[in-house]
Amino acid sequence: MKVGMKWLGAVALAAFLWSSGWAHAETLKIALVSRTVFYAPLWVADKRGYLAAEGIEPEFTVYDNAEKINQDLRAGKVHIAISTPESVILDGYAGGNLRIIAGKCWKAAPLHHCQAKH
Repeated sequence: MKVGMKWLGAVALAAFLWSSGWAHAETLKIALVSRTVFYAPLWVADKRGYLAAEGIEPEFTVYDNAEKINQDLRAGKVHIAISTPESVILDGYAGGNLRIIAGKCWKAAPLHHCQAKH
């Protein structure tokens, strides 16, 4: 249950950012780095209508490569990503503007990140 609540918390953060004008789209576009059990709480929340009840219409895109996610974040094709930390760390080291906004430190699991607005 703790894992599910953390995922829902991340979605709540994304919803807050989206509703506050951060993302100017009707749908919240979410990039996922793989199709694994880590995303089960998010998919269950979507299927049970929890996201829709909060006014969130998620559009999930599953990628096979974290760098492709970063490219789509920079291009504005997705609003938020649930991905691996390494690609974001490398982006930051190279002077990029991607930032990690949430994650799990107790397991090697995907983290949530977005493009910083500067």
